[in-house]
Amino acid sequence: MWAKCGYMPLLSLTPNVNDLVNGTINLNDVSIMQPAFEINLSQQHPPDSNIEKKLPLVNIHSINIQQPVLFFKQPGKNGATTIEWNGQAANNFLQIDDISINQKIAPSILISKLNISLDHFLFGGAKGNTFDPGKGKISSQVKSISLSQTGNKQWGWNAVVTSLEGKNFQLDSMGKKAGRLVINNGELKEFAINSTNIKNIQQLIATNSSFLLSRFNGSYSDINNNMQWYNAGFDRSNKTFTVDSFAFHPTPDRETFEVKQLYQNDYIKIKTGAIRVGPFDLDTYIKDSTMNIGTLLLDNVFMTDYRDNHSLPFRAGRTKLLPSTLIQTRIPFRLSIDTVRLNNANIEYTEVGAKTKEAGTLSVTKMTIKIFPVRNYNLTNADSLRIQMNGYLMDTAWLRLRVRESYADSLGGFFMSLRLKPTDPMILNPVLIPLSSAKLQSGYLDTVSLRVIGKDYLAFGEMKMHYHDLKIKFLKNGSETKKSFLTGLITFVANSFVIRNKNRSRTGTVFFIRDRDRSAINYFIKIALSGVASSVGAKSNRKLLHKYKKELRQRNLAPLDYD
Repeated sequence: MWAKCGYMPLLSLTPNVNDLVNGTINLNDVSIMQPAFEINLSQQHPPDSNIEKKLPLVNIHSINIQQPVLFFKQPGKNGATTIEWNGQAANNFLQIDDISINQKIAPSILISKLNISLDHFLFGGAKGNTFDPGKGKISSQVKSISLSQTGNKQWGWNAVVTSLEGKNFQLDSMGKKAGRLVINNGELKEFAINSTNIKNIQQLIATNSSFLLSRFNGSYSDINNNMQWYNAGFDRSNKTFTVDSFAFHPTPDRETFEVKQLYQNDYIKIKTGAIRVGPFDLDTYIKDSTMNIGTLLLDNVFMTDYRDNHSLPFRAGRTKLLPSTLIQTRIPFRLSIDTVRLNNANIEYTEVGAKTKEAGTLSVTKMTIKIFPVRNYNLTNADSLRIQMNGYLMDTAWLRLRVRESYADSLGGFFMSLRLKPTDPMILNPVLIPLSSAKLQSGYLDTVSLRVIGKDYLAFGEMKMHYHDLKIKFLKNGSETKKSFLTGLITFVANSFVIRNKNRSRTGTVFFIRDRDRSAINYFIKIALSGVASSVGAKSNRKLLHKYKKELRQRNLAPLDYD
């Protein structure tokens, strides 16, 4: 190691003269203003250096360095690690307490505590990468600092970061999408570092069993997406990750987003309250990219999904996977979550009708959702993905959904049940009018109960939908003011001859052949609508059963049965 000092406009110290005479430097307090230092942790000395190899014996009570300029370099196998600090601005300082240098066994430097406040600095990585924090600022306290020379004359070091706080960091032009990362604030506590583990993230994490990351606030945005988080933290001792709130939305506004699309696409925005993840096995993830999580808990989730089915064509030909297959094939790392829980979740789905050009919104609110287990490795034939949801349709009608889907069935076998408590079906008019050009004029649902067995290709089951005083009105292009003889005739025929006005006991047949380039949610909704159509008489049970048996023969499938 060699070091040099370029200039030092002001130096004040209190030496012990007697110790100086005996070859030992003992100082009480040292103050240095605006010095320039260069430190190189290597064996070589500069060509013109006359520095002796043996370090003097030194004991210093404290050193206060104000507005320093520093260059630090540590060579490595993949290149040098460098730190450049241009601390000439105000509020840049270095406070060092209890420094000692001795040569008892090998040259060593011990420092009890270091306080530092800095901005205007650059960090150069071992592979030539440079970290420029811009206007970022760091305040830190470090204790138990030790620098020592090993047998091969190389210098090593270790220390414990008691606290490290960063503010106002900005990184631009990240990756292919020119992402921008902003860290407003963040604090790290009780983190041990040394000259070896600082170069290896796995070793760095393994040697720190109780650090705490807290008050981590920031955002990330690129040309497509934007996300923000508030008060994120990770407690290494109890393996828990927490966030007070999280938000995600596309970077362009909805109008700009739609202009850029070639096909129909969903414009999704998500906000959450508190998120808690734990226990989270960080060691396993660092070692082999396996993410093992006990519980993922999300509170106060609000999601909006907007889709225009009028202005753009649908992109056909891309198979949409069912949930269990999606988890197994699309997650790029090994994942195991015992349980995912959502409390007070709210979803609003808005769709622009292809014919009416009007938007209809379907909402499910006040939901509690439990999904378990979420896993894509170490699966057995008995493992299934379970989805349990309770909520309120259109913020009014209580409903319960249960889905159990096999992880092992290559045909995506699942069981689905749905219950709906008594309600006024006219709450669905805000959806039916713009999307179906139909309106419920009267009626009351006494009960709805659905049980279905499904595969990736088709679903079969039964629905008990009991109701009375049902009347429907068909509209022209979703408008109640535009009347025509044809819509009036269709309304009369439907209410008089097609749709049953009441159903006290009849069980409807559910049968639906899936359009596999539509989403799983679309599939589940269409299954339910198939049962509704059969229950009100819009579809014939006999024809559905005949079609079901024909599909089984054509696809060479075994009959579906309830377990």
